[in-house]
Amino acid sequence: MEKVWLGIGSNLGDSEALIREAAARLSASISDLRVSGFWRSKARYVEDQPDFLNAVAAGSTSLSPRELLTAVNAIEASLGRDRSAVVAKGAR
Repeated sequence: MEKVWLGIGSNLGDSEALIREAAARLSASISDLRVSGFWRSKARYVEDQPDFLNAVAAGSTSLSPRELLTAVNAIEASLGRDRSAVVAKGAR
């Protein structure tokens, strides 16, 4: 098992609910999952968008980095993120 830390953030819709749901779904791939408190931050790079709500998730996984990335991307897609339909560093 390897320790992992993941940044989680959203600035569209009910960001807090999305982050909580993403964390719940991450628990299928990450054991002993802990999630930090939330904080707001201004958007960087593409500044004409709402502030982000952010958190950090930490825990242990037996997945390879590629497998974990695949799992994270699947969670994002299941929660409505379409990477092909948005600008890089844009709202999500």
